[in-house]
Amino acid sequence: MARDERGESSVPAILMTMGGGGHLYQVQCLAQQLRDKSRLEFVTSEDSLSLAKSDDTIYVVPSLGGFGRSRVGQVASGMRAVVGCIRIVRETRPDVVIGLGTSLSVPLLLAAKLCGVRGMFIESITRVDSPSMTLKVIKRLRLADRCYVQWPELASSSGAVFRGNVL
Repeated sequence: MARDERGESSVPAILMTMGGGGHLYQVQCLAQQLRDKSRLEFVTSEDSLSLAKSDDTIYVVPSLGGFGRSRVGQVASGMRAVVGCIRIVRETRPDVVIGLGTSLSVPLLLAAKLCGVRGMFIESITRVDSPSMTLKVIKRLRLADRCYVQWPELASSSGAVFRGNVL
């Protein structure tokens, strides 16, 4: 449990990825379920978050790169994202970090692991038959304490746990 200024227990602090597109909708659904029971803060690599609540705390880290960048550029932007995520995890001191679908989960969960914070990954609901590269990397590097999928068909082939979906 997180502690307030006096050192007393308060609501759990959760730091969660906030990706774009369909990932954003899934994060909003999960956040709606958790909002009254925890302190939520978000990390994104996007700066246009028109669907985010105005009172949400949102941290922005450098983009992970992508199309049009050289391998060196992609590695450099990935390292900047990891450093940014470490700074955020140290500053916010969450009880748990949740990555939901987006590739931003990799540097955020790596930062959590390096800072001794529990982490979990929830695979995107769009992944029905095969795991994403993000889940494969997180499992291979053991970045999350728990990995969940949102379809029972995916649980056996991915090594992750099915407990329902966030929608």
